Amino acid sequence: MDRGSGGPATAQVLDDDRTGTVLCGWTLERSLGGGTVCESWLGEREGSKSAVVRILREPFASHAETRAEWVGASWAPNRFSHARVLKVMQDGADDHGLPVVIRGWARGTPLDHVVRNGGMDSKLVLRLAEQLLDALEMAHANGIIHGALAPSNVIVTPRGSLRLVDFATTPGLVARPADELLQARARTSPFVAPEQRASEQSDVWSVGACLHFAIAGVAPSGDPMQRAALDCDPGLAKVIDRALAADPLERYASAHAMLGDIRGVMAGSRPSLSPSSAALSSQGAAECQRPVTPAPPPPGVDRELGGDDELDAAMAASRRRSTCSI
Repeated sequence: MDRGSGGPATAQVLDDDRTGTVLCGWTLERSLGGGTVCESWLGEREGSKSAVVRILREPFASHAETRAEWVGASWAPNRFSHARVLKVMQDGADDHGLPVVIRGWARGTPLDHVVRNGGMDSKLVLRLAEQLLDALEMAHANGIIHGALAPSNVIVTPRGSLRLVDFATTPGLVARPADELLQARARTSPFVAPEQRASEQSDVWSVGACLHFAIAGVAPSGDPMQRAALDCDPGLAKVIDRALAADPLERYASAHAMLGDIRGVMAGSRPSLSPSSAALSSQGAAECQRPVTPAPPPPGVDRELGGDDELDAAMAASRRRSTCSI
């Protein structure tokens, strides 16, 4: 879900009450929040499972190129298959001509709402980081950049697993200049990389920012991770600091490289902290040369048992203690 910065301090954009409205065959049951770019609703359809209905806001919806970019980026996750990435089911428009995208829904809570009363335990954050990076690595291997990664787009299910949603970059690009949508997010989100360009390294930075938020309860502000959260696991702190390097060339070369260090920390090893030697600089953009797998048939939405109360209880048991160790 696109909710601006994805952090709890974000000012929510008030949506018109669309409850009961039918869009593209889906009845809007309740609002899931609003952000700078779009609003999201829980939709129901008779004889079908739930889905998330996303509606592009004005003034973006008035520009044909921006509309096409948003819809095309929304369909990006359908070009590869990963159990933790929710697919798009259909798109269309509402009665006012605003673009609408319907994607799968999983019962769970966005990470920004999970982290409500301080940071999370390092062990739990490591598990979530492994799942997130595994999904991103598959996306990057197929030429897909997320481009809008924030805690609001990381859904934690009652079973403690992760779902990644709401991709914001059209397939086939390694890096590109900031477009109108990315610039709008950057104005309101502390989870957009400093260079404001969609690339594998910008996704890596956003992962680091999400992990910083999960541990410290706040978005990164430039301080080293262990200064922001004294009880963070030292190895995890170093991985996060590497991911948050201001220069893309000083970050991990890829989500795959960062994933290796996360798994190493989980196993009790020191992270390698190898910086990128192939990251794109802030100059120019290049087309992705990686093969893209054919789009699989649109799968059904993913609905898990359990509710927010169960998730809150599980998270409460995993909050940071006075010391953290792996």
